[in-house]
Amino acid sequence: MRLIGHLNSKTHAERFSAYLMTQGISSHCELEDDAWELWIRDEDQIDEASACLKEFEENPDDARYRGAVDEAQRLARQKEKQLQEVRANQVQMTDRWSAPLTKAAPLTIALIVICVAVALFTNFGGAYRGATFQALALASLTQDQAVELVGSDGLDNYSTRLRMGSLSRGEVWRSITPIFIHHGVFHLLFNMWALYIFGPQLERQIGSVTFLVLYVSTAAAGGAVAYFLGDERTLLVGASGAIFGLFGVWLVGSWRIRHTPAGAALYRQLVILLGINAVFSFV
Repeated sequence: MRLIGHLNSKTHAERFSAYLMTQGISSHCELEDDAWELWIRDEDQIDEASACLKEFEENPDDARYRGAVDEAQRLARQKEKQLQEVRANQVQMTDRWSAPLTKAAPLTIALIVICVAVALFTNFGGAYRGATFQALALASLTQDQAVELVGSDGLDNYSTRLRMGSLSRGEVWRSITPIFIHHGVFHLLFNMWALYIFGPQLERQIGSVTFLVLYVSTAAAGGAVAYFLGDERTLLVGASGAIFGLFGVWLVGSWRIRHTPAGAALYRQLVILLGINAVFSFV
């Protein structure tokens, strides 16, 4: 902050300070020995403010200076309103991020609870003959079932019919429900850990409904790719397709900020997790 001059009248000092404010120059008036000192806060604006002071001293009653007080007050009110909005947003975001996960990300927690419950009912994917497993898995038909479905004349297209059996019977939920089944404790723990780390943040940002649409659609798409490209005897289980969808969204976001330390760290973490999840998808 630097002193650029003095004015003898308080009215003129306030008027000039207000005028500087309308010009985007921050200043401060201070009474010293019966004169008002004029201080400029930004060193880069000293020359501009000094030139304004010379013009002001030539005609301090000019209309542009007299109207500057009202304009400065309007700008001050506008700035205060903006600061209040910023503070309100900061409070809202703080409350949002510090809220319990059950409140801030209820869908993510619900998905984790369902997956854990299904894992217990299916003995971590080992009870494949059980009712829960058979109701949720996207499984291949036996050859006898394929004959019953398409007839012996249709067995030349056996592989396709084998794959489409459960879906062609109207069991369309099987394109999504395998995300709740996991094969083994480690498979479950890894997917749930990834969902717990990245799910809540994304759900907070895009909302629970959009998050659900994203999760389900990527799960269905991932399941379809694995279903048609995998072996016809494969049982499709696990939330890897949905997790890949979440990773994809985060990768796009982290790529945009990859030049920042936080963005680079997030990007590296996502790449590692994608690699681990890819291994689980094909093992």
